Amino acid sequence: MSFCKNCGAELSETDEFCAKCGHETHEEVKTTAEVESSPPAANEENETKTVSTPSKRKLSGCAIAAIAGGAFVVLMSALGVLVLIFAFAATSPAVDAVDAHLEALKLGQIEIAYDGTAGDFQKSTPIDSYRSFVASYPILGDVVDSSFSDREVENGIATIKGTIEDSAGNKEELHARLIKVGDEWKILGLNLPNVISSQVPGDGSSSVGEIVIGAGRNPDGSLINPGSPLPAQTPMLSANVELINHPDGETVEVYIRQGESRTASITATNLAEGSSFMPADIDISEANFPPGEYEFVVMLAGQAQFAKAFEIR
Repeated sequence: MSFCKNCGAELSETDEFCAKCGHETHEEVKTTAEVESSPPAANEENETKTVSTPSKRKLSGCAIAAIAGGAFVVLMSALGVLVLIFAFAATSPAVDAVDAHLEALKLGQIEIAYDGTAGDFQKSTPIDSYRSFVASYPILGDVVDSSFSDREVENGIATIKGTIEDSAGNKEELHARLIKVGDEWKILGLNLPNVISSQVPGDGSSSVGEIVIGAGRNPDGSLINPGSPLPAQTPMLSANVELINHPDGETVEVYIRQGESRTASITATNLAEGSSFMPADIDISEANFPPGEYEFVVMLAGQAQFAKAFEIR
C-alpha cells in the first residue's frame, strides 16, 4: 500500500493522481514496511555513534589529593625506616655496653661491672652502695636474655629501654642511660621501673622497699594519682618511701635526678626505727622540670642509693 506524498491520502496501485489533492503519484512515497526496515541515514548513524561513544573521564581534585597523599605516606614510611635503621646503628655500641654490664653481674663480677660505669655515677654511688643496689634487684644478677628496641641518643646521652629475662623466665623492663667516654659507652644509670626493691639485705642493714610517687597529696594525706605520670607544671611531688630495718639516727636523703643534673637533697633523721613508710614531699613549683623521665632517689646514711623512675608529661 502507498500514500500520497503531498497530502498523505491512501493510493491504490493503479492511481496516477491522488483522488484527494490531484498530485501526481509517479514519485511514490515509501511504504510503511520500507520505512521501518530502512537503514538510518548517514547523519543519523553518526549522531548515534557520537551519543554512544563514552567520554574521557577526568580525575577529580579528591582523587588527585588521595594519590598525592598516598605517595606522601609511602615516602614518610620510607624515611621512618631509615631513621630507625640509623638509630639502631648509632646505639648498637651502647646496647653492647649494657649487655656486657649485665653479663658481668651474672658472673658475680661486681668490680668489673662497676668499672663500666661513668665517673659521675661513681661519684654519687660508691661501690658498696652499688653492691646493695644489685642485691636489691636479684634479676640483675641472673639475666639470660635481653631485648632493647627503644633506643635514642640525644645531647651525647644514650637512652636504652627494653626487657630482660632471668633463668626462671621472669621478664622485667629495664631502662639504661649511658654517656660516651672516649670510644666507650659508660653506664650513667640503671632502672627497673616496674620492680620494687623490697629485699631485706642479709646482713640486717637498712634498705628501701616500695616507693610510690604521686602529684601531691589529698587532704587525708593519700597520694594524688599514685604511680601515674606527673602532669607538667605540677607544683608538688609527693612520695611514700618504705624504709626497711631503719636504725635510729640514720639519715635519709631524697632528691630528684635526671642524668647528671639533680636537685638539692631534703634530709630527715628523726624517723621511727624498724620498717615503716616515710612521707616525702618536694616543692617543684619553682623548678624547671620539662616533660621527660626523671628519678626519685633515696640515699641512706649518705651511701646506699635507691631510685624510682617517674615521668612528667
